[in-house]
Order: sequence, then structure tokens, then C-alpha cells
Amino acid sequence: MPTVLIIEDNPVSAVVLSQILQRSYNVVSTLDPEEAKGYCRDLKIDVIVADVLLGTPVSGTEIARALRQSCPDIPVLFVSGTPLEGWFASDFANIEALLPGRVDFLMKPFTAEALTVAVSRLLQHDYSDTDIRAAVAEAKSFRKTAGS
Repeated sequence: MPTVLIIEDNPVSAVVLSQILQRSYNVVSTLDPEEAKGYCRDLKIDVIVADVLLGTPVSGTEIARALRQSCPDIPVLFVSGTPLEGWFASDFANIEALLPGRVDFLMKPFTAEALTVAVSRLLQHDYSDTDIRAAVAEAKSFRKTAGS
């Protein structure tokens, strides 16, 4: 059974994500970047589900990028309740660095079905990065025009 690593700072969200995904996957969860690296080293992590903006000094995109150094082919599903226009420039840069690898995004709130379908597509290589590339480009364009 594939293993999913959840990186989420909201304890309620982490439990809900875990409960949904435990139906089909082994699930481990952490907010600590070093613990995440340990999971990646000690377990076979098949996909990461990471919140983008965490209440920690590092973001979900930073953790995912660091994990990709030791697990280069691991797919990542980013989730966020913050519209992309509110993300930090470093998060855009991290996502762009993670592409062309398997990367996808779900905007909170989403359904249990949307989550399981997104994880399944990443695991089965049945996805397209067109949507996330377009969303990032649109958000960056908005930020650029809003800042001028």
C-alpha cells in the first residue's frame, strides 16, 4: 500500500486529511522538516500532501523542495486555503523549481473525493501540470499589476 506524507500545521486539517487518505494509503504526518526528511529516508514515501503556508519559519513548498533533494521523484500535492495571490514569491519559485516533476494543487475547501482523485492521479502519472502552471502564472501576473 502506498504511503502518503502529510505536512499540515492545522491539527484538525491534518486529522481530516489523514482520515480520508487512510482508506486507501498508509499515512504519516508531521510539521517538522527534519522529521519529514527522516520519513523520506526511513520509509518509502510515495506522495507528499503539503499545506503551502504553514505557521512555521519554513513553508510547505520549502519542505517539499528539500525533500525532493533526497527523494527526487516524489510527487507533491499542495493544498492551501490562501489564494495563490497571497502566497510569498519564494513559494512560487519553489513550485517552479519542483516542476516539471509531478506537482498538483488543491484549493481548500475541497471534497474527500477531490483529494483522493488528486493523490491517485499523481501516483499513477495521470495528471497534467498545465493547471498549476497557469494558476501560478496568473497569480504572479495579478501580484505584478496590483503592486504597480
